[in-house]
Amino acid sequence: MLPDRLEDARVVIWGLGLMGGSMALGLKGHCLEVLGLDVDPEVAVQAKAQNVVARASIHPAESLPLADVIVLALPVGVILEMIPRLAELCTKPVVVLDLGSTKGEIVAAFAQLPAHIQAIGGHPMAGKSVLGLANAQADLYQHASFMLAPAAHCDEQAVQLATELVQTLGAVPLFLDPQEHDRWVGGTSHLPYILSSALAQTLPLEVAAMIGTGFISTSRLAQTPSSMMLDVLLTNRENILEMAENFKQEFQAFTEALEAGNREGLQQLLDEAARQRARLLQAAEEAKQ
Repeated sequence: MLPDRLEDARVVIWGLGLMGGSMALGLKGHCLEVLGLDVDPEVAVQAKAQNVVARASIHPAESLPLADVIVLALPVGVILEMIPRLAELCTKPVVVLDLGSTKGEIVAAFAQLPAHIQAIGGHPMAGKSVLGLANAQADLYQHASFMLAPAAHCDEQAVQLATELVQTLGAVPLFLDPQEHDRWVGGTSHLPYILSSALAQTLPLEVAAMIGTGFISTSRLAQTPSSMMLDVLLTNRENILEMAENFKQEFQAFTEALEAGNREGLQQLLDEAARQRARLLQAAEEAKQ
C-alpha cells in the first residue's frame, strides 16, 4: 500500500537533468530515500558521486519496483514512450508524476494504466534555458506554480502525496484540466519560445556590437535545446497555432500604426500592452497565494 506521508516514501526520479536533478536536491532529507535513474551512465555516476541521490541506476527494472513515487523528468516524447512500460515494471501500488510541458496526451495515456499505478500529470512552471545535472539547484521550484492533473482513476491518497511533494519543493500546486492547461501554456510558454527563436533568426551577425539587454532578455528562450522543445510543440500544435493567430492580429495593429506614422495610435497600443502585462503579473501573484 502507499505511504501516507512523503517522509515514508521512496522516490525514484527518472531523468537526472536540470529538472530531475533539482527535484532530487529539493527532496533530500524529506523522503525515506531519493533514488535516481538515467540512461546515461555518466550522469548516473555523477549524480551518486555528488550525493544528488542516495543511489543511481541506468536500468528501470532495478529502480522502479522499489518506488513508492516515480517522477518522470523526461522529454514529452520519451514520457509517452515509457508510460506503457510502467505496467510491466511496477507491480505494487505506486504514484507516478510526470514533469512534461504538455498534458493532454500524457494524462490520456496515464488513464490506460492499471489501477495500482496512480498517475498524475504535472508541469512545474520553472526551469532555465541551460539544461543538465550540472545546472541543477535545490531551490529551482521555489514559489513556482506546479500544475497537477490526476488521471481518472487516481485516488485521494495519491493526490495528497503528490501535493505534499510539490509543497516540499516550495512550489504552489495548481489543479487544472489537461486541455485547459495545454491551451494556456501554449500562450505563456510555447509561443514565447517560437517568438524568441524567430527574433534570434531575424538579426544578422553585423549587429552584434549593438546587442543589449533588450535583445538578450527577449531572445533568451531561443537557447533552449530543440531536443527539449520539439515534442512539446508538436503535441500542443493546435493551441500554439491559435495563440499565434491572436499574436498576428496584435502585431498587425502595431505594424499598421507604424506604417501610417500614427503616433497617438501607437502610444495607445504600447500603453495598453504595459497595463495588460501589469494585470497579468498581478493575477499570477494572486494565483499563488
